[in-house]
Amino acid sequence: MTVPPQDARLDHVCATAGLRPLAPPRRILSHSNDTWSIEDEHRGPVVLRVSWRGDVARIGREVAVTRELPATIRRPEVLDHGTLFIHGAQLAYSLTRLVPGRPLDECWPALSTGQRRSAVSQLAAMLRELHEWTPPPDLTALLLDRPYRPENRITGLLGADLTPLPVARAAELAEHATGLPQVDPGLLRAAAGLLHQLAPLGQPVDDPAAHGLMHGDLQLGNLLWSDSGELTVLDLEWVRFGPPLLDLQRLCERADTDHLVGTDTHPRVLHWLEQDYPAAFTGPHPAARLRLYTLAYAIRDLIVHPPDRAASPSLHRLRRLVEDSWPAPGAWPDSLRRP
Repeated sequence: MTVPPQDARLDHVCATAGLRPLAPPRRILSHSNDTWSIEDEHRGPVVLRVSWRGDVARIGREVAVTRELPATIRRPEVLDHGTLFIHGAQLAYSLTRLVPGRPLDECWPALSTGQRRSAVSQLAAMLRELHEWTPPPDLTALLLDRPYRPENRITGLLGADLTPLPVARAAELAEHATGLPQVDPGLLRAAAGLLHQLAPLGQPVDDPAAHGLMHGDLQLGNLLWSDSGELTVLDLEWVRFGPPLLDLQRLCERADTDHLVGTDTHPRVLHWLEQDYPAAFTGPHPAARLRLYTLAYAIRDLIVHPPDRAASPSLHRLRRLVEDSWPAPGAWPDSLRRP
């Protein structure tokens, strides 16, 4: 199987979806897919996302969720979705109506305090509704059905979820990561031991009887802010059933980084989010659980983006997690620092 290059993927998907761009498509930064802004002859301004690596069926799950969500959770309108094979490689794509706006992380510095507060308030309302929403049975079955089973098991673990849980998945990735260049095997063995130590404090994932849906990749770059002051949720491809606190993991990780470099973007977001959605910040052992979640995420990230030197930021983060010097004091609300 040979994965075709990006331009070939674009051409084949445009032909399959019946797209006729009036100008050259504009690439949009995305870490998981090819993403393009297109002015189509018939549909007008649209966004085309092409999934070509890992579990490409996640695009189909995202489309199914997007079509069923309550209207109060603002997200782009889905126009089309499909799959195709090129040279034996499976691709999946989604086509959505272009929502005018900019990623919240890009425009945050230019927003007033009132606009920032409004953005977080809107996020809290939509996040709460997502976490409390009960999907219909057929959608629940689709989200739990994960037929992706590549020959390489590590590839399958990396392509399944951004946070490899249950813990056995992260532990298997930790064992694999001991063979990476620039990586201290002893650090990974200590990380694996910590995973098992923290595992009893975790909460079930992929269990609709225990928790509702979570976004799965909640970060400011996956939120769109419009000139009219409306927030739109993007990129639900990593959606899964899980505890609300797990959905805060990326924001908490960024809050630690912000605090270390002397900025307050994510600490402020967490502070306001707690005011508007306090239920997401409750529950037993939040500090230990966030350490577990971030440890699992960091191990996967180490394999996806192998460090090029022993002093890389990714290895420094992992060492801080193992040594329990993460997060930086003051980065999080007090409610999340409870052991």
